[in-house]
Amino acid sequence: MENTYYDSEFGAIPIRYSARAKHYSIKVSAGKLLAVIPTGRNALGIAKIIENNRAKLAQLLARPVKPQTIIDESTKTIANILDLNIYKEKRNAIRATTDGNILNVACPLNTNFTSGKVQEFLKKAIGEALRVKATKCLPTRVEELAKKNGFIFTSVTITKTHSRWGSCNIRKEIRLSGYLMLAPEHLRDYVILHELCHTIHLNHGEKFWALLDKVTGNLAFALRAELKRYTTHL
Repeated sequence: MENTYYDSEFGAIPIRYSARAKHYSIKVSAGKLLAVIPTGRNALGIAKIIENNRAKLAQLLARPVKPQTIIDESTKTIANILDLNIYKEKRNAIRATTDGNILNVACPLNTNFTSGKVQEFLKKAIGEALRVKATKCLPTRVEELAKKNGFIFTSVTITKTHSRWGSCNIRKEIRLSGYLMLAPEHLRDYVILHELCHTIHLNHGEKFWALLDKVTGNLAFALRAELKRYTTHL
């Protein structure tokens, strides 16, 4: 569910209610502000966050916005991990099918690839293809790294989430985003090891980071910094 909060300086700010959110927060997405509120709470807390961070938010909004990549017939691969075959033919609707490592997308002759709805369809199709690909390889890699470093986990689930690379709960159940396939292999391993360390330390305290640093060959903080260059969405 979404709503809108109005600020005299920043104007209309979309509000997203999230069952997973524990606190009020303000994010900058595509050069615009987005407020996230825990489900069941009201929008009053947004005003306080804005006032306490007004200068910082203004600076973030002033940063150049990275141009949005348009996916069309000229797009042949995604992160060198998924091949695309997007083409037009006489048909009434877009249809996506997967053949091995190739995502085939048949589009009507009048398809406008700059349309937001078309881009949303293509990104969802790519996201699902990445999830399927991740399902075939990431659980096996989790098993390999767990065995190598002496970790015990109960299950691995591949999700479509955009909000995080992965998570691990008290039952040692690991969840990894299919979008992790967009990151290089060594960063995928870092995320997997990060979640495996959570099977022992659920928080991000000193013991957690000491363990993660140990199993990554003293590269935990360097890998964390490198991972920030990537996002969990297209």
